[in-house]
Amino acid sequence: FGENILQIEHEPTGLAFEFRAREALERCKGSKAPGELAYADVWKNKSSMKMDGWKSNEVKECQGGFDWTYCSDYHGQVHRRQGDEMTEAFFEQDPEAKIDYDMLRRPEPIEFHKELFLYEDELHDNGMSTLSVKVRVMPTCFFVLLRMNCLLYTSPSPRDS
Repeated sequence: FGENILQIEHEPTGLAFEFRAREALERCKGSKAPGELAYADVWKNKSSMKMDGWKSNEVKECQGGFDWTYCSDYHGQVHRRQGDEMTEAFFEQDPEAKIDYDMLRRPEPIEFHKELFLYEDELHDNGMSTLSVKVRVMPTCFFVLLRMNCLLYTSPSPRDS
């Protein structure tokens, strides 16, 4: 998934929107996961770990933290083409701006639509994490939806019953 990308460019203005898996995953570095697994305490008790066949029994903690669920606050990037180069474009967010749902409800033909999974992971059978981007292009507008789904499964331990 590391090379997955969606780029949409408006050629007359050079304005481009980019959604990249690598940048989204980099936002997980240094952040805290939204939850822990029931058996995380066993992992934390390093003295209980037996690593037969390994060169060392030393368990090192990840420095700086990492969100093992891959939940990301990534929003994509906006660029502007100037000649052959793309430069990052900065815009002030308008707090009053809203999605024009009436425009999206118009009965226009959809000229192009696609869903791209930037990444997904089953979290070692403990849930599911996906980051996907959907795009829909109509004659007068386009719509892009970036969706982060992070679901952790919890199951009661047999010892709890």
